[in-house]
Amino acid sequence: MKILFVCAGNHCSSILSEAITNFADDPRLQAASVASQDRCEVHPLSLQFLQQAGIPTGNLKSQSWDELTNFHPDVVMAVNQSVDENSYPHWLDNSIKLRWNLDDPSSKQGSALQIKVAFLACLNDILCRTHEILDLDLENLTPDALKHAFMELGAEV
Repeated sequence: MKILFVCAGNHCSSILSEAITNFADDPRLQAASVASQDRCEVHPLSLQFLQQAGIPTGNLKSQSWDELTNFHPDVVMAVNQSVDENSYPHWLDNSIKLRWNLDDPSSKQGSALQIKVAFLACLNDILCRTHEILDLDLENLTPDALKHAFMELGAEV
């Protein structure tokens, strides 16, 4: 199953989601991420906390829709409220569209400790969600059953 994670700038939550999902190293699951608006540089703290968790960051970069036209996802997962589903290109019409409302740690204001806590909480949230996805019978779920299973795991339509 292929998942495309989407956020406005593709610099934090979607990058974290892509990296953690691919780090699971399960052949049933492949992830990419994209910016729904203007691409940004990957947030340096995203890279730092992934590296500290032992998750490779070498291939991570902010991408636009045009860079992923050959990636045909089963699921398109917006990771926060900043994504407008109406901005999705037509080549995603057959994909299941869902939303995780992750807290964006890059928007956190406060001390270095508060920001670290926000990043670690987001990493943990994504890690837990990824493990829940891997517990699904991915090979045998119809698209409707897959959508329903994701909704049972907290995704929204």
